[in-house]
Amino acid sequence: QRHVYNAKRREQYHRQLEGSRVKRRERERARYHSLTNDAAKDRNARRARLERERYQRLKPDELESKNRKRRERAAMARQKKEASAVAPASAGAATSIAPAPDVASPNVKEELPAAEGEAQESAAAPKEKAEPEPVISV
Repeated sequence: QRHVYNAKRREQYHRQLEGSRVKRRERERARYHSLTNDAAKDRNARRARLERERYQRLKPDELESKNRKRRERAAMARQKKEASAVAPASAGAATSIAPAPDVASPNVKEELPAAEGEAQESAAAPKEKAEPEPVISV
């Protein structure tokens, strides 16, 4: 019975309009933040208890697989975060990324190192063309 009810609620949730969704989120946010300190503590304690019970019901192999998946997700998120932090810094350095030498395809031209050198020279060029400082005569 419960899964039928949940399926119906899920269908209603996905069927609602964006305006209704925004209003519902605002109501939920207002209700969440209107809780007194004691009610918030009770809610957090209840959530923690439920999560502990859920973990205690798991079999050892299920718990191990769940933890492994969690660690993999965390590692992927960390890699994605590091890649996004590196991407803006290297975006201005070169317009195209050359493949690693061990994975080079036969279609790759031998002129790639020269092209990288040209890109480095063109990146350094704007620094050389800086405006001369105005001379102030006394």
